[in-house]
Amino acid sequence: MKNKDFLAARLTFNRKCLDVLEDRGPQYAGSDDGDRLANFKLIARLLGNFHVDPSDPKTVLVVYMLKHICSVLSYLGGTPEGQEAIEGRLVDIRNYVDLLYALLDEGDRE
Repeated sequence: MKNKDFLAARLTFNRKCLDVLEDRGPQYAGSDDGDRLANFKLIARLLGNFHVDPSDPKTVLVVYMLKHICSVLSYLGGTPEGQEAIEGRLVDIRNYVDLLYALLDEGDRE
């Protein structure tokens, strides 16, 4: 790939990244004018409050699941997200519950 082609591809990718960041900003913050880092700070506080081990695969799974729960809460709070997108979040949450069950079951058998 020639340098000019690389730079053009990079600019296209940067635009896509910015579009996603602008589109999802309210989901991250819980509102249009909120703290973009709010969900990350919230999940960090939750982990600290419950004194869970961040290196435990079950904890990591719950962090992934909490990301989807935060999206559902934003949706319920009025942050625009399409019906198809919110149904996808619910599917993900349900699948994470199944995966957590499997991790717990695996741990009981070891």
